[in-house]
Amino acid sequence: MNEKKLMNRAADNIRILAASMVEKANSGHPGGAMGGADFVNVLFSEFLVYDPENPRWEGRDRFFLDQAGHREGWRERHP
Repeated sequence: MNEKKLMNRAADNIRILAASMVEKANSGHPGGAMGGADFVNVLFSEFLVYDPENPRWEGRDRFFLDQAGHREGWRERHP
């Protein structure tokens, strides 16, 4: 499998997982997550530094996707 097909397959898996999460929660809309699947796939596979074996590694990059208006609630829970 060439790299382009592999990247497309990974993004398709993200789309499927996004739709499954919304269905399981019986709430929300998968449009944003499905639309951003290619972006998130490239971001994590090409740019972010992280170690899946050590998710609490302090040197890891962090990615927060914020929908307007929801950031304040997160700040209250994580001062």
